[in-house]
Amino acid sequence: MGWLIRLVSAVAMVVASPALADSWLPPEPKIYLSPDKATRLTVVPRDLENQLAYFSDKVDGKEPAGQRHSGETRALGIVERRSGAAWIKVWEAPLVNEVAPVSALIADGGGHVVTFDNWHSTGFGDNVVVIYRGDGSLVRAMKLTDILPENYVRALPTSVSSMWWSGEHVLSRDGRQVVLKVVVPNGGGSIGSSRGFVDVTIDLATGMVAPLTGPAWDRAMAAAAPLVARSKAEEAIWRARFIAPLAPPTGTKEFDWNRYLYQAVKRLAPIGAQRGFDLVWILPAPGTPEFAERAKDIREVITGWDEKSDLAFASPSAPEALARVLTESANATSAGRLAGSRLFVALPPA
Repeated sequence: MGWLIRLVSAVAMVVASPALADSWLPPEPKIYLSPDKATRLTVVPRDLENQLAYFSDKVDGKEPAGQRHSGETRALGIVERRSGAAWIKVWEAPLVNEVAPVSALIADGGGHVVTFDNWHSTGFGDNVVVIYRGDGSLVRAMKLTDILPENYVRALPTSVSSMWWSGEHVLSRDGRQVVLKVVVPNGGGSIGSSRGFVDVTIDLATGMVAPLTGPAWDRAMAAAAPLVARSKAEEAIWRARFIAPLAPPTGTKEFDWNRYLYQAVKRLAPIGAQRGFDLVWILPAPGTPEFAERAKDIREVITGWDEKSDLAFASPSAPEALARVLTESANATSAGRLAGSRLFVALPPA
């Protein structure tokens, strides 16, 4: 449907933030060798139908998102040891990641496996660093704030889906620790540019993080401090705007009305009770080139949309026309078509 493409573009403009765009390739099986090359870990991702199905299911709250019918329903880890020219399986077990980890390390002999991040979401979630024993059992799964101070995490650069927090992690020479290469925050540059790294060590047997002390760590915290202060100031401004009375725009600019409706729905709908992807429609004035197309879009969503959603409508240039289009659309659709959805209509009292 053409209206869906136009809708996605409009919502992207309304909710846009300074976060940078990023892209991800579909998850694929990967093999990781131990330092001595005698042991290997194979990571097999959960089977996805495709990326579009995954994102669509996420929007609709369907889990497991994007799952391929009859495909593997869990990410798997397979550890094998070399025996001559052959590889002998040591263990095979599900991994805690939703789809797959982004990268991994395996110690000599397979005594421990460490995975990092989640596909399409680095730095976020409960599985940013996960440690497994030599039999595949879990030592510890950690979110980033289990490893780093919350304020430090706040200073790290983010993109649309992820947080850039790390470089190439390594195992200690004795294979008993993982040394994380953590990004040093920097107010300049972009994701992928060199900011430098600071080491954070985690014991593989216990999952305990070593104390964050020393000159290198002090410098990293000092680099984060001004970024944290700026972030908190920006958040305070945003919160003040959000709790201030919400008034409709005085003009007819579509962007202003899109933002107004988006914020109005978020305020009027109970917290946690949103219906998924919000559909926002602004009907322009009759006689403009876009009027007929937008009126057709509204009729299509009223008569053909079958997902439970929050639907919001306004027409600052032609409120009477909007009322007419909504009435005609409602009369043309079948009973119960929008059951479970909520409609938010901005019209003057008349």
